[in-house]
Amino acid sequence: MKFEATGKAVIRNITVAILASSLTLVGCGGGGGGGSQQPVDHSTELDTALEDATEATETAKTAVMKAKDGVTMLTTEEVAGVSGTALEAATAIVSARDDVEKAIKKAEAALESAMMTQSEINDLPDTNNQKTELMREASDTIDKIKMDIETAKMLLEDSEFNKAEEMVADREMARAIANKVGEDIAASLKIGEFGATRENMGRTSGVHRTEGPEDTVPAELVNKDDDQKNADETIYISYGYWLTKPADENSSWAVNTFANLVGTGTEADLAAGSTDEENKATYAGSAIGMSIHRTSENTDSDQFTADVNLTATFGDAPLIEGTINNFKGDATSQEWTVDLKSIPLSVNSESSGYATATDRDGQWTAQAYGTNADERPTGVFGGFAAHFTDGDVAGAYATRLDMPESSNDDGMDEN
Repeated sequence: MKFEATGKAVIRNITVAILASSLTLVGCGGGGGGGSQQPVDHSTELDTALEDATEATETAKTAVMKAKDGVTMLTTEEVAGVSGTALEAATAIVSARDDVEKAIKKAEAALESAMMTQSEINDLPDTNNQKTELMREASDTIDKIKMDIETAKMLLEDSEFNKAEEMVADREMARAIANKVGEDIAASLKIGEFGATRENMGRTSGVHRTEGPEDTVPAELVNKDDDQKNADETIYISYGYWLTKPADENSSWAVNTFANLVGTGTEADLAAGSTDEENKATYAGSAIGMSIHRTSENTDSDQFTADVNLTATFGDAPLIEGTINNFKGDATSQEWTVDLKSIPLSVNSESSGYATATDRDGQWTAQAYGTNADERPTGVFGGFAAHFTDGDVAGAYATRLDMPESSNDDGMDEN
């Protein structure tokens, strides 16, 4: 029994070996086909090489163009006080040469690839009916790539580009340029002065305005002419800021803010109500202005937006107080909050008081507006300046009355 089992195993192994050998012969081509190599697509290889070289050259052109354009965006005036814009422009100048040199290397690699393909085409048998056309295509491709490389190299000799490099020699200088912009704005905000006054009404630069009576948190930055054409409401607040250049070398930049009532709105009910609930109202909106943020090494400046929430208390001596938070911008901190201390509220004039943060006190103003002497004010607007241990802000704001939610949530008539 043992011998028989062993004999079967031997026979089985011989059979498997024969089958495996047969399969091997077929796979090797010994039994006929299946192992032929696909022909090389030389034309596609040439196209790819040319595309790589062209792309590299365009990258080099873009780098130099950005560097040359960056020369006009290095000062506080040119970047409207935004240090990040100056830093981006200066960095583009510094990095342009490296970008061009990398692009040249990429184009040279494409040239080497095209020349290798040309050599492979040259080795094709003369009986190949495509050889002549492929040789012509290879020659044209190589000529074009060489022209791309020469174009990229010439960019490094561009006189305007060279002047830009002289202005911004390295990344340390790029950061210094951005810091200069930030420090210019910081000098203004440190003073903490602002002008949310009606005399600024005639400004035709950008303004930040509420977008209709239903919007309690406004807001888009629009052109003054555009918001005057808006016909969906006849009373609203235009607010924003602009920068003033130094009059001479002994003066500083100034951040000017404004918040102005468009239309007539000096009627509102500020008297005490019959219940505690009627004696209070909340207002929500947004602010816009300029800010600076300091670190141990750098000073950044930028436009900011923030949320404004106010609480009014009505009666014989109406009051308003609130907070500004959720600052957004490249020169702000998420931790910033401004406490707007209680001040008198009126529809006929603005009141001012303290705006406190994590450093010395700032100030804020508030004035209500409305069109119905029997209703609470439509909104409250004004300006503010505040100081933090790591930055300063100045801006203007506008808010709208928070409307109470309807108790009839399903919208059906109870009757």
